[in-house]
Amino acid sequence: MTYKRKQPLAIFILSLLGILLTSLLVKSKYMNEKTFCLAGSGCDLVSNSIYSEIAGIPVCVFGLIWFLVTAYLAIRLFNKKNAFLTKYMMHWSLLGILFVGYFLFVEAFLINAFCSTCTAVHIIIGMIFILSYSISRKNS
Repeated sequence: MTYKRKQPLAIFILSLLGILLTSLLVKSKYMNEKTFCLAGSGCDLVSNSIYSEIAGIPVCVFGLIWFLVTAYLAIRLFNKKNAFLTKYMMHWSLLGILFVGYFLFVEAFLINAFCSTCTAVHIIIGMIFILSYSISRKNS
């Protein structure tokens, strides 16, 4: 069983990109600025909807925390193959992809608008999930 460092490195790089995007969303939210939007016009609708907060905390803050934890796990996986860390990364990324599914439902059916920055974050989380799954399959 060979352990490759490419997947943890890719997860780490994707996490950094996610940290950048979610940080921009957090900044926009707390500075009461126009929502950082990569393209289109749905970002403000999504960001200002009732679904943009959970218990008074902006969803983008949870996303930022998720990416910070993911980056930490990727560094740990890069340095040492560990069955527990591999399993934890898989479950952590599964949690992320479940939230992506929920937010896609909310955007499509409840808000009727899409945020391009959020969609980029969703794609990054999906890629991390696929990489985590790949690592867990190789270690089982």
